[in-house]
Amino acid sequence: MNPLFNTTNLRNTQKDFSISMDELIEACQKFKDGSYSIEDLYRRLSWVAVPNQIIEIVSAAERELELIRFTELEEVWHDKGIRVIDDLLKEIGYR
Repeated sequence: MNPLFNTTNLRNTQKDFSISMDELIEACQKFKDGSYSIEDLYRRLSWVAVPNQIIEIVSAAERELELIRFTELEEVWHDKGIRVIDDLLKEIGYR
């Protein structure tokens, strides 16, 4: 039997994606409530292994956060970062 088609592996993969999505959402929430800085959020987004379907969305958010960090005054990082996170969460279907 091909291990790629093993239902246990499929369930584990789905579970891993669920955990990754939970980590992604948790990082976004921590940034929104002020527990994470924009640097912390950027780092977490870079580390979280997200499903292939949303890699581009997360990568775009990372690029936007990096652009904010290097082109905006620190005083506006959080507000502009929230907009990026709100867009990210909306695009992945999180309410």
